[in-house]
Amino acid sequence: MSIITTNARGLAADAKDIVLLSSQTASNDASIAFNNTLITDTYDTYLLTFRDVDTANDDVTLQLVVSDDNGSSYHTGSSYKRVTGFGNHGHSNDSSMDKKTQAANQIVLAGAGLALGSVDKETAAGHMWMYNLRKSDRGKCFFLSSTYEGTTEKGALNFGSVYLDLDLVVNNIRVDASSGNLSEGTFSLYGLRE
Repeated sequence: MSIITTNARGLAADAKDIVLLSSQTASNDASIAFNNTLITDTYDTYLLTFRDVDTANDDVTLQLVVSDDNGSSYHTGSSYKRVTGFGNHGHSNDSSMDKKTQAANQIVLAGAGLALGSVDKETAAGHMWMYNLRKSDRGKCFFLSSTYEGTTEKGALNFGSVYLDLDLVVNNIRVDASSGNLSEGTFSLYGLRE
């Protein structure tokens, strides 16, 4: 029996086409990084998953930045063009969803609209597809979805996309909290065979 999933193009694919490259567990770490031994020309599409993420500080975002020099420096210029929708179960109108649109200094994986909390059970989980990381002649495309409990103990959802219009050849990504350490969390990077 073969497990069927939806690949980055929305097409059915065997689970064998998604290859686990690395899984890391945070334990009071400042950040989690995946380097140039993992992000190579072997794959055009990558998937980052994260689960059981707890932050040391309250009122923060979980964020990602990219590097083209294997982490010696990270791109933090305001060119991450985002459109992120967010909502939480505390909205007064059930049909109400809000959005964030602007050029940001990083990709917000969780915490847009309602910041992450740090008390027991205020955890985050989600995933992000990443396209064209290794192509200097293409924009980098990111599609994300996450759910978490925020600082006001409300369940929250973030979803959206980010476009990075730079000629970088990305070979490293770093995930961290906007303030403080990552108390816990499992982060996994996959490559998609196409």
